[in-house]
Amino acid sequence: MGLRLLVDLTRIAGLSSVLLGILAIQTAGQKTSATGPGFSDTGHEVATAAAEQPLPASVKSPSERASPLDEADCASGIGRDKDPLFRMKAEWNSTMRVPLPFRETTIPNPKGDCKNFRTGRRLTPNPFEDDAGTKDAKPVEARFHWKPALEQSGLFLAVKHGTRLFQSKTRREFEGKFFRDWGRSVRSLRGWNDGDSPFVNNIAHPLQGSVTGRIFINNSDRSGTAEFGKSKAYWTSRLKALAWSTAWSTQFEMGPISEATIGNVGLREKNGHSTMAWTDLVLTPSVGTGILVGEDAIDKYILKRRFERGGSKRLTVKVKLLRSFLTPTMSFSNLLRGRPPWKRTDR
Repeated sequence: MGLRLLVDLTRIAGLSSVLLGILAIQTAGQKTSATGPGFSDTGHEVATAAAEQPLPASVKSPSERASPLDEADCASGIGRDKDPLFRMKAEWNSTMRVPLPFRETTIPNPKGDCKNFRTGRRLTPNPFEDDAGTKDAKPVEARFHWKPALEQSGLFLAVKHGTRLFQSKTRREFEGKFFRDWGRSVRSLRGWNDGDSPFVNNIAHPLQGSVTGRIFINNSDRSGTAEFGKSKAYWTSRLKALAWSTAWSTQFEMGPISEATIGNVGLREKNGHSTMAWTDLVLTPSVGTGILVGEDAIDKYILKRRFERGGSKRLTVKVKLLRSFLTPTMSFSNLLRGRPPWKRTDR
């Protein structure tokens, strides 16, 4: 009987130990959730006191710093990037329960404060870098990306000439001396009418000019985010696109890889007119740029303000289809750079 009593007492002691262990674990978990893992109450109080200290007088408040810069600030260099900001972020990290260093640094983003002025960049908080990591940060200026622009222009040129190779009138001119026939084709440039239909001259070729102008815009950091409107920056970027489209169109008509060399357009007449005329050299880039500007207006006033005003970053099938078909040359130029046709640079 004494042995049985000893066994019962041992079982009771073991059960009590298990219950006490469970109670200790629960108590420790509640304390950890209140102060953060690895931090005592004292450490939490010190961190809280550090975060609640007032900012220096030279540092602007977040509400003051949220106001956009004007042109004078951007031109003089007096702005957020010159402010010696180093403050403790007041919001707590949900895991560590300690204040994080908060410093503004410059990143390339043409949509920022000075997008229509000189810098083309904005400032953004970066809580993951310390003072040493951002002290010597240099702004990255907006630039034009030549390599992809030339690659996309060359791809579009290959597409255009590739379709012409299926035409018998192009293949029959392959014989003959290259430079002699090229010179004769260029010298036959005269008149306005080249014998093509009004649809080809007034619609198809300008659409081609709009695509080439959009290639320039897609590869320019400033032009790609310039929104349709009265700003000087917008119209300057579109005039540059017109120049790019004019150069591409001139090369396509009479350059070394052109209709004058592949098919010798201009050697033969069509409907009583020289096939090498001024209409394509003028209408393709000029009317094409007009189509480009029209698509910018459609993108701003119809697509962005009417169908995308909800602010959702997730595109619906309806928005994708509307973008693709209401702005066709923008869609085609996106395909040339390997992007979906509904892609937009500014959003």
